[in-house]
Amino acid sequence: MKNAILGLVLATLAFTASAQTLWGGAPIGASPAEVKTLMPEAQETSTERRASDKGLLLEIPRYELAGENFAVSFMFASDRLQSVVLETQPTSEAKARALTRELGDSLRKRYGLDVSTRSRRFTVREGIVDREWLYRRISVRLQHLNDHSVRLTYSSEAPSPTPSPSRGL
Repeated sequence: MKNAILGLVLATLAFTASAQTLWGGAPIGASPAEVKTLMPEAQETSTERRASDKGLLLEIPRYELAGENFAVSFMFASDRLQSVVLETQPTSEAKARALTRELGDSLRKRYGLDVSTRSRRFTVREGIVDREWLYRRISVRLQHLNDHSVRLTYSSEAPSPTPSPSRGL
């Protein structure tokens, strides 16, 4: 009996680990219907937006975070949730910097140190903030762009395929 209970507990833990959430309780790989059930404020995007942003099926036009209104976009591939993008454009550059600092501090507390820019193999232009955290199978990226918009992207990180060893043939 103890073995059966232990097996059930381990199976439950394995399931929860595989159903890791991206943002707002929405798990990686959720269908649009599942996301709408979890977040009733999510609505289908217009046909025009779908045509211009492939994979953008759901959105929340206004979501308050850290005193700013963000637009939330849910990106899908083959009807499975792959990323969630929160974006806002504060009224001034100073507000954008303060918001970026506040979000960065919050993300550091939750996920630890961010991945250094050098190890990410690209350079960031002067005046731009581009920070990334990796947590289990999730990438969290905070950007403060030239137009003083602030973008926060939660995306699933598919494991990179390992090259097969060469046999010297």
